[in-house]
Amino acid sequence: MLNKEGMKRQEFISRAEKYLNSPENINIRATENNKINKQVALAKTYFDKYELAIQRTAYLKNKALENSDKLLANFEFNLNNTKVKVIWATDAVDALKEIADISKELSLPVYFDEVNVIKEVEKEIGNSRHHIPRADKQSKQYIGLTKADFIVADSSSIVCLNHDKHSTQMQGKAKAQIFIAGIDALIQSFNDIELIASLQSTNKYGEPIHANICIYNGNKLNEDDALKEDLFVILLDNGRTQILSDHEQRSILNCIHCEACKRACPVTLFAGENAYGTIYSGPHGALVSHHIENNEDATHLAFASTLCSKCNDVCPMNIDLSAFMAYSRRNAVKNKQVSKTENLTIYFWKNAVMKRSNMDKGGAKVKAFMFKQILRKAWGNKREMPVVATKSFNQLWRERKDFG
Repeated sequence: MLNKEGMKRQEFISRAEKYLNSPENINIRATENNKINKQVALAKTYFDKYELAIQRTAYLKNKALENSDKLLANFEFNLNNTKVKVIWATDAVDALKEIADISKELSLPVYFDEVNVIKEVEKEIGNSRHHIPRADKQSKQYIGLTKADFIVADSSSIVCLNHDKHSTQMQGKAKAQIFIAGIDALIQSFNDIELIASLQSTNKYGEPIHANICIYNGNKLNEDDALKEDLFVILLDNGRTQILSDHEQRSILNCIHCEACKRACPVTLFAGENAYGTIYSGPHGALVSHHIENNEDATHLAFASTLCSKCNDVCPMNIDLSAFMAYSRRNAVKNKQVSKTENLTIYFWKNAVMKRSNMDKGGAKVKAFMFKQILRKAWGNKREMPVVATKSFNQLWRERKDFG
């Protein structure tokens, strides 16, 4: 009988097989990826020294992450006595409660589109017990709800990057604004925005700069400002402090959500994004979903990787994603989140390969038979089982060295 983890893994495999049964899905996705990748390659030429740019950006983002406690406190402190109210939310449900309370207090519906609201909150909106009245495109008075792509500590700025002109216009006409930002969206200095935003746009859209950049300098607001709307910033944790507390894994939060790793990953290409069954897919999603969704059953996603390091090669933040995959696998085994059958298989395999006498037992046919019996379920029916060589390396080496 499968445990929860095993069931989730089977669900992943089932969804992936369904996706594989429609080759046109893979062709369409591959064509889209190739198109964007060509644009990305061209956009990179706008940088004088692209490699230096990503090294600099990774350093800046990591520095902000390491000092996030102080910088977040500074961000909030600078907004005291302004029109901007900072709200801390433990998780997405907590954030929705705050949004519902604001809507009720101002007696206004809430407008948002799925593209420009943080995915963790969007997923919970339909399940929330808190009623949030929705505004539509014809509404004249409403609260604009959008994600803040970055928040800046030294100027207490809110940065929104958007390629949809209509969405920007709708947000601009809102009577009040609610911004939601993960606590990992932190940048230390206002001077860092240009470089980080350019790298994100380059790797996400293949354009050297975003079509629309809206910056709200919260600590500049006072009673004389023309902007009279109420402004709220919800700082969302949602498992991020768990990642921060793990010094080996915290640099995952340096991600700027450019999705370059997702386009490079062969698993995402051939299994499809829906196979993950989580908010965030691809290599980055496989690493953070366990924490972001507080879902113990998502640990199997770390095994949905070839560890080919293609994601590392394209990441503009120099995040060693494949190493983190291996790290997550180690944790899954350590925390007994893999099946007993798999543990026993690895145990006997280890004992077999640790001794040369065990390795040499039986001929090629016997070994091939054992491989098929032990590994056929994990190996699947989509690829051929490797053929066992007639002679082992040890035997060939001895023959060539004339050791008898």
